[in-house]
This record gives sequence, C-alpha cells and structure tokens, in this order.
Amino acid sequence: MPPHPLSRRLAPSPPPARALLTLALALALTLTPRLAQANAPAPYSRPAGAARGVVVERASPLAVEREELDIDCTGGGTPLNPTCTFVATYHLFNPTNAEEELLGAFYALGSGGEERDAHDPRDPRDPRAQMSTAPTADDARVEAKLDGQSVRAEATPEQLARMDDIVRRDPEVRALTVYGKRLLRTPFSIRVAPSARAKLVFSGELAPLVSERRERGMHGYTLPAIVARHLAFSATSRERWTSSVDELIYVASPLATWAGDPEIHVTIRTLRANDFVPQSLDGAWTESSEAGARVSRATFRASTKQNVAFRVTHRPSPLYNGGPLVGIGPRLGREELRLRAGYEIGIGSSLIAGLAAESNLQEYVIVVPTVELASPNVIAIIPSLAIGAGMPVQARKSEPARVGGRVMLTISWPVLSLLFPIDIYPEPGASTSHVQGSFMTQLSF
Repeated sequence: MPPHPLSRRLAPSPPPARALLTLALALALTLTPRLAQANAPAPYSRPAGAARGVVVERASPLAVEREELDIDCTGGGTPLNPTCTFVATYHLFNPTNAEEELLGAFYALGSGGEERDAHDPRDPRDPRAQMSTAPTADDARVEAKLDGQSVRAEATPEQLARMDDIVRRDPEVRALTVYGKRLLRTPFSIRVAPSARAKLVFSGELAPLVSERRERGMHGYTLPAIVARHLAFSATSRERWTSSVDELIYVASPLATWAGDPEIHVTIRTLRANDFVPQSLDGAWTESSEAGARVSRATFRASTKQNVAFRVTHRPSPLYNGGPLVGIGPRLGREELRLRAGYEIGIGSSLIAGLAAESNLQEYVIVVPTVELASPNVIAIIPSLAIGAGMPVQARKSEPARVGGRVMLTISWPVLSLLFPIDIYPEPGASTSHVQGSFMTQLSF
C-alpha cells in the first residue's frame, strides 16, 4: 500500500473569505534499475478493480505488512481550530530476490490562481472543472523518511509529468481539486534490499476540509449584556465566546499496485476541551484518556477501502462569569432609600442569572434570585435592554418572611445600569396583593 495521505481544506481568513482546498497524496512509480535509466515513460494504465486513489505504471511486489496512522490534534494549545499533524508509518517487505526501487511524490494542492466558492455546483467531471495550471515544484512541507533517513529525491521532467497526469486523470482526485489550482509536491525515492523489511514514514500537517469559527454574542461592535455590565470580571476574550468545527479526512485506502492487505491502526489525539466526532469506521472506535488528552483508536483492513474522516469541534461552556454589583435608589411612593448588592453570571449570550440582597437598613431585607433576557450592548452607546423575573423573599422584624414575585426592566451601559423592579406580595388571608416599586442605579464590576 503506497502512502496515500489526503486532506482537503476550506479555511477562514480575514474578509473576504478565501477558499483553500488542500489535497495530499503520494504517487508511487515502481522502477527497476533498467527503467530508472529510461527517458520515455511507460504508458499509463489502470488495473481492473482499482477503486480508489491513483495507480502506477506496473504493480510493485513490495508488500505493506502493517500501517500505523497517528493524528495529533493537540497542537497549538487551544481548542479553537487546533492544528492537526499526521505521521503515517508503512512497514514494507520485499519478498523478492532483487532490490526494489520506488520513485514517487507527495502532492498538496494549495491556494493560487482562480478561486471558487465552496458550494460551486460545477460538475468535477466537466473538463472545465479540471486543473488548468501546471504543478509547481514547491515543497509540500511533508517529510519522507525510510528507516530514519530522508528519502527526498529529484525526479526527471518525464517522471513528474507522468505523476501530474495521474493527478489530473484520476476522477476521485479531480473531484477534490476542483476548488484549488496550485499543486505542491515533494518527490521521494526508496530502495528496499532483497528479502528485507523497511519502515517508510510520512509526516506533516493534516489540513482540514472545512474549518469554521462562530462567535456567540460578540459580533463586531456588540457586547453580550453580561460582558457590558461586568467589564472587570467577565469573559471579555472573543475566544471565550467562540465555537469551532474542523472536518478532516485522511484517505488510507490502498492502491491496487501494492501487495498485501495490512491492518491499519489509527490513533487520533484531541484536547479534552474538544469533541471528537467520527464520520467513518462506525463502531470501530474506542476512547481512553492519556496525559490529559482524549485518545481515539480504530483498526481496519486496507482491503475495506475505508477513509479516516472525523470532526474536531469545540463548544465553549454556556456559563460565563459576570461579577459583583452594588446599587442604590428610592422606593416609589414612599420616602425610603433602598440599597442593593449581589452577583451575576451569564447563561449563553442572552440570559443573565443573579442573586441580590436589598434592604433599607432598618425594617427589612429582601433576597431575590432573578433571570433576565437581555439584548446586546452596541458600541458602548446603545444600551442593552433586559426584561426579567424573580422571586423575592422579604424578611421583616417580628414578622414571618413572605414570598412574592418580581418583574423588572434593566437598561445597561458598560458598568452602569438603571433598574426598575416591581415586587408583588400576596396579602395573607386576603384576595389583594401588596405592590412595591423602586428605581435604582447600579454599578457592576
């Protein structure tokens, strides 16, 4: 099985968004010493039954006895669109009595030339959708080593042209390259002695097929109400309000030109703050925790022609710290000054939960939990408007505590808020209720 790592990418960038599709694959051309001296390439052919990937000019006797694919998505130290790298290890065996030489190239397709929207309906089978610019010799930033030694190599123009032609003509590859133009490639060459075993390793970055970020509540010049009220203690970092989704794929299917049907052992590491969502190999995954990371493993046979497709997502906690508050204001209809102190937290970007104590410092103390639905604050000038409800519990001297209901309106700017609470207390043994209203100025930290 030849190394055939493949990834695709549509990554965000500063507006306007730019599409970036990355394809990574290894093409292998088996060469005997005699063929290595030839100037003209042999005719292209596709063996019958080749279902995936690209093919080479003739089958290779080199067998892949085992493949290990390690994908690490813990890089960067952040759960938002984490950097994923791969190490693909192929355990090769040469069952013949002659040395086998293999020439290939690792390809990546990056941005350049014409760009298309990710939802371009153009049929990739249409010749107009095929790559129109010639590949460049730029480095695909993939390391290739055989038994620990670098096997990067030079290839003749004829050999490169043959591999480029394979990339263009293979329908599956073409379907993935519709949205990109510029090819990157890293040629490599290996030799395996008669009846010998060798370890071929490819490593590099596995770019996502789709990479998205979504801000929840903090858009442009807007601030969630909990942030506007509590600038000193709340979550003011945009990353704290951002979720992300990365879709990745590694094509681990064998090519028909390599011998053997090895087991492919896949290990994927993600941060605990991320969710790993398999998109292939249903029922094959097991999970464990190692060194603070989530480790997902699966094993399958190469002959099943499976791809390793998965998502790495991050959803921030819906609970956001707010901060303390203090307030003061008159009670309506009565010469009385009421003081207020409490604490608030955010639930998502629109809900605020709070607990406060209010008192005139003489007759009573009110403890009131509240929940508010609040609009965002815009450019620090247009206030946040919130409507809320609560359940005040009022305790008076020499009287039993009584429970009521509260409705309130809050107008908030950064730090400063105006509150208009109305409390309703049913009168014991009567059909009437006692209503208390107040107007308060509040400072939040």
